[in-house]
Amino acid sequence: MTTPAHARITRDDWLQAAREALVDEGADRVRVAVLAERLGVARSSFYWYFADRTELTDALLDLWEGHNTASLVERADAPAPTITAALLRVFECWADPAVFDVTLEFAIRDWARRDPAVRERLAAADEQRIGALAAMHRRFGFERREALVRARVQYHSQIGLYALGIDETHAERLALLPAYLRVFAGVDASPAELRAFVAPHSSLPPPTHLFAHKRTPLSLHPSHLSRTNALNPAYTHKERESERETPPPASSSQCTPPHRRHHLLSPHHSTATATTI
Repeated sequence: MTTPAHARITRDDWLQAAREALVDEGADRVRVAVLAERLGVARSSFYWYFADRTELTDALLDLWEGHNTASLVERADAPAPTITAALLRVFECWADPAVFDVTLEFAIRDWARRDPAVRERLAAADEQRIGALAAMHRRFGFERREALVRARVQYHSQIGLYALGIDETHAERLALLPAYLRVFAGVDASPAELRAFVAPHSSLPPPTHLFAHKRTPLSLHPSHLSRTNALNPAYTHKERESERETPPPASSSQCTPPHRRHHLLSPHHSTATATTI
């Protein structure tokens, strides 16, 4: 007896296929027919789990928010003894691709350029993330306005680094970690704080570049933090309007589915320049 497609393919399978299509090819390829081909199943399997494409794309946005936004906010909100320790918790997002999915992040941002509903959710996510970073700075004595500016500088510069495809490896950024912390916090991190951050991240794989979808061999041992190959980014999404999909007609054999310079942003300095980690 043949196992029905919906019994072999789960809702998460469809959602993961949608994520991969979005990252690899753009939002216009997040279509039932395309995903069914990726999964090797009939389109009808999709409708056991989703009413239509809109429900799928809403779930995809929920997945992105629940991973990227939640990861950043959780780390910004976590208790820490110093501002540098707090920043290092946030830096986990930029150091570990398992914590903050950069490829998904920018696939969403590309999608938002053409879809007002996605753009609205992206704006809300950006506001939530910056708000969490600002609140983190306020806990360490910065007044509200300065805390907001610090949060914006940190967040916007990091997103800008990704967007511009800066030719800098993860290891090279780790080597500059003390300077980045001095820039963002206005004070130096302790040697113990730096060691505690570098140790678990020195053996991570290199971060996947936004649109390269491949990894470059990289040693992240602390003694090798300045000797690595640079990433070479290149990608452009095609811009096409998404078409609305409707379910295929149900056949009689189918069941009805359920449904560092130290001149920056110190409390005693007023000149600001941004950099990134």
